[in-house]
Amino acid sequence: VRYLEAIMKEGGGGDNLAIGWECPGLAGRSLDVISTEYTVLEPPNGPAPPTPTPQPTNPQPAPPTFPPGQKGAVLETWHNVPSNDENDRVMLDSLKRLSSYPDSPDEVITLQNSILETPNDRGSDFGSKLWTYFVAPVTGQCHFYIASDDNGELRLSANANPLEAVLIASVVGSGADGWTPPRQWSKYGTQKSGAIDLVQGEVRYLEAIMKEGGGGDNLAIGWECPGLAGRSLDVISTEYTVLEPPNGPAPPTPTPQPTNPQPAPPTFPPGQKGAVLETWHNVPSNDENDRVMLDSLKRLSSYPDSPDEVITLQNSILETPNDRGSDFGSKLWTYFVAPVTGQCHFYIASDDNGELRLSANANPLEAVLIASVVGSGADGWTPPRQWSKYGTQKSGAIDLVQGEVRYLEAI
Repeated sequence: VRYLEAIMKEGGGGDNLAIGWECPGLAGRSLDVISTEYTVLEPPNGPAPPTPTPQPTNPQPAPPTFPPGQKGAVLETWHNVPSNDENDRVMLDSLKRLSSYPDSPDEVITLQNSILETPNDRGSDFGSKLWTYFVAPVTGQCHFYIASDDNGELRLSANANPLEAVLIASVVGSGADGWTPPRQWSKYGTQKSGAIDLVQGEVRYLEAIMKEGGGGDNLAIGWECPGLAGRSLDVISTEYTVLEPPNGPAPPTPTPQPTNPQPAPPTFPPGQKGAVLETWHNVPSNDENDRVMLDSLKRLSSYPDSPDEVITLQNSILETPNDRGSDFGSKLWTYFVAPVTGQCHFYIASDDNGELRLSANANPLEAVLIASVVGSGADGWTPPRQWSKYGTQKSGAIDLVQGEVRYLEAI
């Protein structure tokens, strides 16, 4: 038994969410939406106990301090990051699970008279965060980019407040679908942000994180401003960044929360087939890019414990009704009971952004990111059951054993 979960965030227009699977080489297991015939609402023996995660024991350096306006960026690194398996090894979840993340990196380096790029091929099983405050040198519409090996995420705020930074671009996947060569900006559509309206002199917090498994590694943040002379795609220079904004970080903007009465969580007898669809309505967002991002859902104080609506799906499939509305987020979760033994791939299709997580057992706390739809504008959604728009929609090969139970979730 494995826990399985998918989440999605809808901005406007059409919407959909579905979880598919295929098992190449096994008869009758071609790509299709998963049936609730293979899922249960509560595992037969209850969730598995959590597996303790070892943490780095190196002494932690003191956080750096800088005078306001000093140019540069900070590179923070966590070494010897443990992982559950080869797929998890390249995923950002393995970094984010550390008790020392994000406040206590093992290594801190200040980059000055430089660019927003790390040295390549620094090692294995580490994670890094490259952060700074970007001071816009121009007024106009610009795009930001990320290149990373392995998985990476790029966040930008609308002001100097790190707490308001939202996901604008990413490299997400496993195996051949979870990395780019150095400065390769176009391998995935999700590497490029939507158009960002900049005003010369404004200060925004900017951050990229990456997780390295094995082999080569790299991380770079790029930008371009179509129509502005001299602003073709290139790595950002620290000439345009500061280590501390001139007037300090902006105060946080209060985020309104849904006030609808919260339904009681459902309970089910062990082994009952089905899945649960949870929905949060009227999700606030900072701007049109943030509107489609999962970060806007995850910022809610009511997420993940208090959805506005809970529906139980039985005698059905792991797919939501299409075109349910605007400005909502959903989580579709269940326990997947493997009906076959062999290597299988799991898929997600969603409109707008979505993430698919699977555990190696029945413990939801051990579910790791295996597939996603991430981006803004035209690069952050798929039509219903369109499994191949992005390479990140397909998981790596998952070894299943008939009868095992895993938690499965899509948002």
